[in-house]
Amino acid sequence: MGKRTAAAAAWMILSVHVLCASPLPGAPHRAYWLNVQNLNYSRLLAASALEGIVNRSGPALMLQTGSLFWSWPQADAHWISYYTAKGFQFHQLPSLQQAVRQFRSDIQGVVLYDPAQDGCRYAACTLAALQNSIPVTSALQKQLPALPVTADLRSKWKSSAEAYRWAVKNLLPRCSKKICYSVGRSHAGTSLGGDGSVAVGLDYAFYRRAFFFNLSPNRTPAYGYPGYPQQAQEFNRILDSLPKPAAVYGWAEPEPEFCRRVSQNGDYIACSAAPNLSFHAAAGKKYPQLAALLPRKHIAAPPLRPLCYIDFETNEGDTPKIAAAWQMGAWFNPQRGKIPVSWGLTALLARDAPALYHAYAASAASNDGFFSGVSGGGYCLLDLLPDLNAYARHTRRMLQLSGERVADVWESQGVFRPKLLQKFIEETGLKGISHFPVPGRAGVYYLPDGAPVILPDTSLFYYQSTDPAAFAQHIRQLAAAMPRPCFIECYGNLGANAPAFYYSTMQNLGTGFCAATLAQMVHLAREAGAVTLQGIPVLCEEGQPVPAVITLRNQGGMPAPVRLALHLPAGWRFEMQGSLPAVLQPHTSIARTLLLFAGPKGGMLTASSGAVQLSEQVQTGVTSWQNPCSSPQQWHAESGVESAQVSLANGHVRFTCPEKTAYAPAELAVPKSFRGRGWLAVHVLHATGQWSLKVRLRKTGQDVALLADNSRTGWFYAPLPDTPAWQDASSFVVRFFVIGAGAHADAAGIRLVQQR
Repeated sequence: MGKRTAAAAAWMILSVHVLCASPLPGAPHRAYWLNVQNLNYSRLLAASALEGIVNRSGPALMLQTGSLFWSWPQADAHWISYYTAKGFQFHQLPSLQQAVRQFRSDIQGVVLYDPAQDGCRYAACTLAALQNSIPVTSALQKQLPALPVTADLRSKWKSSAEAYRWAVKNLLPRCSKKICYSVGRSHAGTSLGGDGSVAVGLDYAFYRRAFFFNLSPNRTPAYGYPGYPQQAQEFNRILDSLPKPAAVYGWAEPEPEFCRRVSQNGDYIACSAAPNLSFHAAAGKKYPQLAALLPRKHIAAPPLRPLCYIDFETNEGDTPKIAAAWQMGAWFNPQRGKIPVSWGLTALLARDAPALYHAYAASAASNDGFFSGVSGGGYCLLDLLPDLNAYARHTRRMLQLSGERVADVWESQGVFRPKLLQKFIEETGLKGISHFPVPGRAGVYYLPDGAPVILPDTSLFYYQSTDPAAFAQHIRQLAAAMPRPCFIECYGNLGANAPAFYYSTMQNLGTGFCAATLAQMVHLAREAGAVTLQGIPVLCEEGQPVPAVITLRNQGGMPAPVRLALHLPAGWRFEMQGSLPAVLQPHTSIARTLLLFAGPKGGMLTASSGAVQLSEQVQTGVTSWQNPCSSPQQWHAESGVESAQVSLANGHVRFTCPEKTAYAPAELAVPKSFRGRGWLAVHVLHATGQWSLKVRLRKTGQDVALLADNSRTGWFYAPLPDTPAWQDASSFVVRFFVIGAGAHADAAGIRLVQQR
């Protein structure tokens, strides 16, 4: 297995200990492995072709990619250990030449190509896959055992464009109708990104007889990449030739344009960059015991309580590479299984590499939940698909194979189409979904039939925190203004230490918070959706009516009587605008506006319908100062700091972050007109990025964060510091931050409230 550190050897032992199950019956199953991490690209192509072709007859050859597979370099060694425990007997092949000799009977010959012509290289790969041959350069041919030349493509074309036109006409009709492979490898004159690991997934393209191409999707310059109109046209022509939806394995940069073009063509991406998929596919095909997807017991959701539920949802759930990388090593972390975690595992693998999927299903702990990544059956943007039904039917089949019941779904950035999402959920049979963040929304959105959509705050999407205590504090700040029960999704931060980070975050959150998988959260949110309250601030001002929206839903299939009970603190009252019906029909909802009138003291506000109960601690206060945020001139820039641009938009101030700045503040002086406990209230109407709120005493010069980075809208109340310095202060400065280059946020009011 080559050189490994003592730590790597320990990981190997752990993998066998954790994942070892009953081996396959009979004599050991002979297989081989070849170390390719130091091979140049032409040799790696040849080795990938050899592996893909050989494994068509059964799992016989694996490649040790090592550091080429940056997602987790130890991954291949763990897979060899895993299969060894299943009854395989592996032998190392010392060189590519020896590997070709070992499997000479599987190979028809070689296809020669010109390495200076990129299109020629991949036309050769496609032809080699069809002819059971190895694509080679002239130099490499001389170094390998003698093999007949099945095709010579050198000097056949004047340009790569000619090579692709020939390949599309003569080879594409003979290739797989279900898959193609986008190599995504930059070459002379074309920038496709710098991730060389995409090449480690090429064996699967040879295995499936896929059409190979290495073209930019960028028609015009975008996202920092040049435009290649001719390549983009050829890119589309290739995808147009495949029945819909087809799998576009591989990758290409820029990601937004790549995903947009694939989605608009009615297809989906499988970001492979995953070594040895051909071995996993062949192992499942030849040995059904390694492919039988276990009837996994889905983790039962805990009883619904007035808590804040946290879903740690790992990213890259749409990529075969993250599954091949054992979740970047996190699957072997000793903390895995201590708390519920949602692991992204594309349901596509249940069809394409079932032995790989089985390894996860068979070794999952009771707290390990799975969800299928973007967007259920492969990476695409739902709002761009020309035929949503076709993709939904494909997704339904993948979900049925895998047993997964929830998915993470994406639309174009900033897009949220409830009717489209409702249709997709109905067609796929999903119980619920999480969704790409939408500025101004966070928490749960209910579709017309009651299906919950979990939306993360933008500050919790691909977050970068490495400090569990600070991250827990950030979650507490976001949760402070949300009535219980509430639901918060934390998306990303995957790495070998991820389970320990999740566990430590929960330990720091303490009481009132509960970890849940996405499937559990969907179940709990659906139950909680029988009655929801929106718009109730934690601090209500005495004598000021506070509008809130209460929604009742019938989640069942039969008409249900409407039951609603509201309990308010002593001295409080409410008025409902409109009456409630006696009965709700199946899968329908009704919303009513409540006007809350605060009494002299705070307390617990409770709304219940049947077995569902929502509770929120509310306080009573009196406004001592307010500003309507209608005059940009009242806001000032901070000396020496790149400040937000303050303008007027629709009668309210708009804070805009400069294009080349990550964040920017604007300041407003506030007179402190009372002693005792005080709250600062801010009304945010609209936000295209994130915002935060801080305050500063001039004499100390230190900022105190009141509201953490977030993208929500509405009224927000935050307690001011309760220290001697703040009690004695006669004024302070409010600092409103807008976050994200070019982003803006609109504010419609700031109030200073003294708590009773």
